[in-house]
Amino acid sequence: MSTADVSAALGALEALSSQPASGPLTAVIENHIAVARMRLEAGAPPKQVITELQSSITRAKKEVERGLKAWYSAIGNVGKGVEKVRVWCPCSIAGWRCLLTWRVIPLILPSLHVNVRLASSSTQAFPPNLASISSAYDDPPLFSDPEAVDALDRVVLDSLGRRGLWDAVAAFEDETGLAYDTEKRELSEELCRIESDIEAGNLSSAIAWCDVHKEQLASGPNPSSLSYYLHRAVFLAQPDPAASLKYAQDHLFDYLRSQPGQVQALLTSCLYDSTNSPYANEAAPLAAMFRADYCRAHGWAREEPLEVTVRLGSRGGALNAIEKARRVMGDRLGNVRHWQELPVGAVSQNQTR
Repeated sequence: MSTADVSAALGALEALSSQPASGPLTAVIENHIAVARMRLEAGAPPKQVITELQSSITRAKKEVERGLKAWYSAIGNVGKGVEKVRVWCPCSIAGWRCLLTWRVIPLILPSLHVNVRLASSSTQAFPPNLASISSAYDDPPLFSDPEAVDALDRVVLDSLGRRGLWDAVAAFEDETGLAYDTEKRELSEELCRIESDIEAGNLSSAIAWCDVHKEQLASGPNPSSLSYYLHRAVFLAQPDPAASLKYAQDHLFDYLRSQPGQVQALLTSCLYDSTNSPYANEAAPLAAMFRADYCRAHGWAREEPLEVTVRLGSRGGALNAIEKARRVMGDRLGNVRHWQELPVGAVSQNQTR
């Protein structure tokens, strides 16, 4: 093998390594190129090495694409588990940031004590080259800008407060120096307390809240029917028809004008065996309705920013769209990973805006 052949092969390697590629793919390609360089320097045939390298890079592109798609799907499943977490777990601030930057999910799951059952389609959600894919996002490091770190911490703090995890809020405040708004804390405590009452079958506090905010609930193009459904639940829980009719006379007759058909059907339902009643009396829908109306009354977003971020970034496909945009733009404009913004939009529902 001549020196000219080796020089030509090394030149081909340099050309390959200079081609723009997405972050995760770059890490894998660089590993293949390093191995090929070692083979060339050890005396392997240049033509064979370059041919095998090109085949390896083609396979790597397909593997990374499949791996990222499965990874995003798995992150969505993790997001579902995070949304269900209502008990504070001893996870550091760095752990929360890693969770949001979707880098070390396998390490975070045990510390969160979240039992997420992955679907069969995502049992191979974390590709074997996960470490190299993750390290690609160290340049530039995610959430390294002070403003980005502060914004991320505030989103996490708001989410913890909305969930009523006050021990976690205190720990977060100590570590970040942020402070949870006092007025917002009082509202969050009230929301969590009334939600707990509803889930326990005690609707009196929710009904009292509706009485205080009656005008707000009745305003707007879509007046709330929360108060009616709360009284309906109490009506259905009465021990006998006489008690049901007495409760209806005291609380449900006011709704005859706005929804006569529903009230009349409800009144006649107490004449039948309760085991065969067509009315479901479950606390979960009432708790969700109350949370939505409570947030609307106080000008809060219906959903927590953290939940929306996890859903849009994983199940909504925003991360996948960003990575594809970086790859396509990188082919023409070079390295775009350091750009602060990309011309990419993520579709979101009205309640998440």
